Amino acid sequence: MANPEMMVFRSNYGYGDLWMTVSVLLSIKSFVDPIPMGEEEAYRRFTEDFLRADYKKFGLGIELTSFTKTKLNGRPIAVFTRRQPYEQSGMKSIRAGQAIRVFTGNYKINFQINTLDPDGELNAEDRIKEFEPLFKLIGSSLRIGK
Repeated sequence: MANPEMMVFRSNYGYGDLWMTVSVLLSIKSFVDPIPMGEEEAYRRFTEDFLRADYKKFGLGIELTSFTKTKLNGRPIAVFTRRQPYEQSGMKSIRAGQAIRVFTGNYKINFQINTLDPDGELNAEDRIKEFEPLFKLIGSSLRIGK
């Protein structure tokens, strides 16, 4: 079996108008002190302020546009949206994304839907909303096995 800390999936190889990313990551206290955390502690520490500070720390221009914590199939989750300026080969655009982060055991499973649109247009967020029901259906179908 593959090492769960290294599991990542990107539909369409992460390209196109719309793509989905799924990753499984070990919940750790810090990169300096990589001690695993249980799901309750990881969920408690994952706050809107923490995420905003994390985005600011990396200086990528990511703007958190919504943040909610709830339960999905009895598991603690966070649902959040973000937008970010993006440039490749001199072409500017806006990258929008919506994530469902599920906390389970010592891991967090991140489902994210992403889209790009030309800079200055709000189509990226509109496209996310258009596909949100399908995305949430995929996220809510999560079954965790051993």
